[in-house]
Amino acid sequence: MNLPQITALIGAEERKSNNQLSSLVKPLKLKKDEKKWFVVFMTFDFSRGEIIFDDPLPYSEDMLETYHYFGNNSAASMQTYLVRETDSLFYLLTTVWSDLYLALQKNGMGTGELAGWLRKMQEIGLIQLGKKKKEGSVSLDRICMPVSWKSVRCEDKDKISIDGEKYKFDDFIRLLLLDDTKNNRYVLVVPRIREGEKACILSQHPDYMNLVMRLNNMDEQGNDDVSGSRRVCYICHEKKPDVSSRYTTKFNRSGINKIFTTTTINAARFHMDGQDYDDSYSICRDCYQNLLFGERVIERKFRSTIARESAFILPEALIGSFKYEY
Repeated sequence: MNLPQITALIGAEERKSNNQLSSLVKPLKLKKDEKKWFVVFMTFDFSRGEIIFDDPLPYSEDMLETYHYFGNNSAASMQTYLVRETDSLFYLLTTVWSDLYLALQKNGMGTGELAGWLRKMQEIGLIQLGKKKKEGSVSLDRICMPVSWKSVRCEDKDKISIDGEKYKFDDFIRLLLLDDTKNNRYVLVVPRIREGEKACILSQHPDYMNLVMRLNNMDEQGNDDVSGSRRVCYICHEKKPDVSSRYTTKFNRSGINKIFTTTTINAARFHMDGQDYDDSYSICRDCYQNLLFGERVIERKFRSTIARESAFILPEALIGSFKYEY
């Protein structure tokens, strides 16, 4: 049995009916309960110079795909993902906007429409952009809130302070919406901008989608010569110019694809520039995307627990024998 080939084979079939970003879409961490779940918009209103939490919509699972919910960026990375679970609202109220702007600049997209909107948000006073990763913030005093509130502070990752009293983010949104129904639960926050009658959901903007693809080594541009020479892909066994071990660093740390050869010195040939991990486990861009899609399928359909420990069920035993003609 070759587990990476099984995963890639499943992913290749999944890719036929999905767009490239679908492999990055994550399920919500929350467990379904009896409450009514809602998605709420975080609207940056250019005309009014305010940040408004508004227009709640009943939640459905396909919204994760529609609004491009990718979970949280890893702790060491820039926080560039825009759509967040309500429990992660901290990032949308602090560093996301500055990190997103820096990432756009770093990837040659600083003159695009999305970067221009971020600059305009700063000019209006809705956000402050920083010069380094994890700097910058949102002007919390621009949030449309009850007149009785004197101050709002966001210093903890799981709670927000209103006039010195701490609230969970779900309760914070409920207060802003004047929602007294305790059976309602706000689970997802979707940022958008509005100017007059026109509105744009930022996670659906082409600049944002292209940036996410670049950050995850999924775009065609700039990846045709990743390793500097033609190498044989570990998965498809074809010799290609885009074969590299660099892709393995983008795999989910808790997923079935995670390979740690990029940090194991004994697995790499040494040369003047250091360890060459491309000798260990290198793959091409096409197989990398197949592995992402395959992991998504296995995560949703073949994951269980054994003695309260997370476990993957090997799909080969359930689906039948695989032909390794990949």
